[in-house]
Amino acid sequence: MSLTASVAGFWPGDRLGVAGFGRQSRPLISDWARLARSGRFEPAGADIDYEERLSRLKLPVLSITIEDDDMTPIASARHLMEKLPAADVTTWHLERPLGHNGWIRDNADTVGRVAAWLRDR
Repeated sequence: MSLTASVAGFWPGDRLGVAGFGRQSRPLISDWARLARSGRFEPAGADIDYEERLSRLKLPVLSITIEDDDMTPIASARHLMEKLPAADVTTWHLERPLGHNGWIRDNADTVGRVAAWLRDR
């Protein structure tokens, strides 16, 4: 995706139909690729240290993982939550194999869990 976006100036997902991402900007794809390679949030041209700011967040966070999600496997979600040591983190794993975007169309479990988590805050 990074190479294609660099050459074309954008990710032509609306034409390619790969991974269900649709058309995306070159800077976004570049940032995603950098995150995937390094495991760190370092957007191009950023004037703040995102990693340091994440470590200070004291917000409630609901982390949802979904079975068969190749783009955000459980280990990746866990790595992200480790960046939030001061946050009040709740985790939930949807065991139905919906992949990365499948929950959007088949969303009753996920929406119900998010609504309950918000209600109980």
